Parts: sequence; structure tokens; C-alpha cells
Amino acid sequence: MPILRDLAIRHPNKVACQMADGSCARTFADLDARSNRIAQFLQSLNLCPGDGIAMLLDNSTCYFELAWAARRAGLYYTPISTHLKLGEIEYVLRDCGVGFLCASAPRR
Repeated sequence: MPILRDLAIRHPNKVACQMADGSCARTFADLDARSNRIAQFLQSLNLCPGDGIAMLLDNSTCYFELAWAARRAGLYYTPISTHLKLGEIEYVLRDCGVGFLCASAPRR
């Protein structure tokens, strides 16, 4: 299976991901560049290969950017449903022992 960088080189302008309603499309080149910047940010937090992060995100293409960034940095990632209650989220965070949590802004 080709990695993201290979796809960005071969198909830079092809849509890699988008929301079901067609909004917020990301090309392979865009997804590659964004995930690279995020990976560098994660590494600047002294997260090392083998460490874990958690993602508490609404449905958006940000999920793919962060997931690919984690892979680039050699990190494990744990997606957490935004439909969980606070106690359930706390349990998942404790259980997976993450060093970083990325969360969407709360809905109003």
C-alpha cells in the first residue's frame, strides 16, 4: 500500500479526503503538507516514537491530518468518540496512557 508521501508525489491534485457533503476537500499534496507540519509540532512536544496521542474530534478532515501526522512521527493514536460521557473519556485516556490530547472545540 502506498504511503501518503508517494501518493502526494504521484497524484498531488487528486482529492484524498472530504466530508460527505463535499465540503472541506483535501488533496493528497495538501494532506501530506498538513500532516508533515503537525508531525513536526508533535515532535516539538517531546513525543517520541512509540508514544501515544488521543483524538477527540468532531467529524472533519482534521482527523486524517492528525492520524497521518501521528504515523509520520511514529506515534500510536487513539480515536475517542465525541458521543462519550466525560467519565468514559477519562477512562479511555487513563487506559491508553497518552501524552497528548487533541480535541475539537465544544459545540454550543
